[in-house]
Amino acid sequence: MATTKFLLDMRYVRQDGKYPLKIQLTHNRQSVHFSLGIYLSSKQWQENEVVDHKLKNYYNTLILKEKLRIDKIIIQLTEARRIYDFTAKGLKKYIESVPERIPPEGGTESALSEILPPSFIAYAKRFISLGKKNRTQEIYLSTLNKLKAFKGENIEFHEVTPTWLQNFDEFMVPDTPALNARSIHFRNIRAIFNAAIRDKIIDPKLYPFGKGKYIIRTQKTPKRSLTVQQLRGIRDVTDPKLKPYADTFMLIFYLAGINIIDLLNLTEITDGRIHFHRAKTARYYSIKVEPEAREIINRYHGDKILLVWGEHYKDYRNFTKRFLKELKKIGKLKTVGCPCLSSYYARHSVATLAANKLNIPKDTISHLLGHGEETVTDIYIDFDQEKVDKAMRKVIDLINKDLGQKK
Repeated sequence: MATTKFLLDMRYVRQDGKYPLKIQLTHNRQSVHFSLGIYLSSKQWQENEVVDHKLKNYYNTLILKEKLRIDKIIIQLTEARRIYDFTAKGLKKYIESVPERIPPEGGTESALSEILPPSFIAYAKRFISLGKKNRTQEIYLSTLNKLKAFKGENIEFHEVTPTWLQNFDEFMVPDTPALNARSIHFRNIRAIFNAAIRDKIIDPKLYPFGKGKYIIRTQKTPKRSLTVQQLRGIRDVTDPKLKPYADTFMLIFYLAGINIIDLLNLTEITDGRIHFHRAKTARYYSIKVEPEAREIINRYHGDKILLVWGEHYKDYRNFTKRFLKELKKIGKLKTVGCPCLSSYYARHSVATLAANKLNIPKDTISHLLGHGEETVTDIYIDFDQEKVDKAMRKVIDLINKDLGQKK
């Protein structure tokens, strides 16, 4: 626990031979000092009391009151298990920010909460609510729900240690056996810690991640790309119940692996291209609509937006759920042979075929899929869009060879 004491600091002496009287706070083996604005000679400070001074009674009352104020805050932080969230310097800064009027003993919880720093859960809720897209908020809230199921609402920053995180991981295994799925929750916790440190809410020493601490583990996912024959099998589905979903998959493929939410939000084709900002990253995309893609779009054209699916389903997630369910059926067809088929296979297949079958340069594939960050260089130097369009055309031609098509 942090401790305080009076100190006549003889390291600093004024011309009149007097020294500053301070309150020394020691916490985690580090000491900081609160200035009291009082200067005394060594004879005027005896046994923690001002003596031989015309204002001794006033000074003694003043310094005792200030020490009691600091001690009371320390006690409250200790009882609330928040004291461990601070370095000595951080604790001093916090105490200096607290109003002089401190809630009395037995005061209401709301009064106490006004002077206490936020708990991990409270800070996380505030962090999630600020500037996050709806889907991102949902992912963070999922992490919060996991944490609450593990330890309830009262989780403090100092409690989240490497051992605590390991126990949390073991707690999640029955319901979330996939390691990569669990790693998402740990990345969210790490982001909350990073933000709390930036906001100077907690001591950086409390950071539980990194070398020698908790390491967020992931495992390499299996390749989710299809062969040319499998893609042809999806393209050539004739079952009327499965055909719309096979066409959806192929449209995603023809549009360079576009995300479902972005696909359903498209409104028009302009100059033979679709233009949009990706919902997940806000990155700008411009994709050429090849004849194969336009044929599917014409087949399922909407009245108000580009595709009818976006009109039939109020929430893209409802369509996604149905789409993925039907893809599993398509994947089980003998001509496809991929029981775990999902929309990700379309995007992965574009990249794999471009690289392995067509030897298209990596930077072209990267721009085709919209990978990487929009750097200052990207802003000033436009990548040759024609290269990207030609690359996608070659990938589609590879699938069409069995039809003798030349696009």
